[in-house]
Amino acid sequence: MKTFLRKTITTLSLLSLLTLLPIGCDMFCNDSCDCSSPPALKNFTILSFEASTLGQNGNEVNPLEFLPYDEVLKEIRIKETQTSAANDQLLNFSAIPGVAYACDPIPPKSVTRIESIQLINNEILILDDGEVIEIGDDLTTRFGINNHSAEVPYTIAEFFSEKRALYIDDYFQLNWSSAPHKELRLDFSILIIMEDGQEYSLNHEKLSIK
Repeated sequence: MKTFLRKTITTLSLLSLLTLLPIGCDMFCNDSCDCSSPPALKNFTILSFEASTLGQNGNEVNPLEFLPYDEVLKEIRIKETQTSAANDQLLNFSAIPGVAYACDPIPPKSVTRIESIQLINNEILILDDGEVIEIGDDLTTRFGINNHSAEVPYTIAEFFSEKRALYIDDYFQLNWSSAPHKELRLDFSILIIMEDGQEYSLNHEKLSIK
């Protein structure tokens, strides 16, 4: 009898402890935010990207309007995706009294990551010091890049030297990295290279800076 009571108390204590664990995307919880059975976590394949021109306040601006080089940027986002088969196994704890899945699951991510981004010039540019940038020249080193987790711009090479998971709402912001000291109208293509060799191209993107 004592053994049975001891086991019962131990079991109840364990269940009580489980209900106090912090909420996590891949953990169980006992929270008021309507935790319920988890949706199947399905990662996705990227079909296309899109780019927009944003001003300092984050609003879209006319890419042909000349703005200070540090107040205008190109933002790249995922445009279209195709959901892949579920490939993350989730344990089901719903049979345990008082325990359920967290209501804030891990967002789906791309099955492949970005290896690098390359920027190719489409029209002849003459810089303030007389340097001529020809059609087909690489502009990658002349741009900085950041995203929601980066406080300051990186070079593009530095940014992608770290392997980063790519989530559905991720974005990347590109900006000309040095004062042009004159008006420059950029026409360039953005080549997005994935780690599996797939490439996506955004052609004839415009950016007008001064």
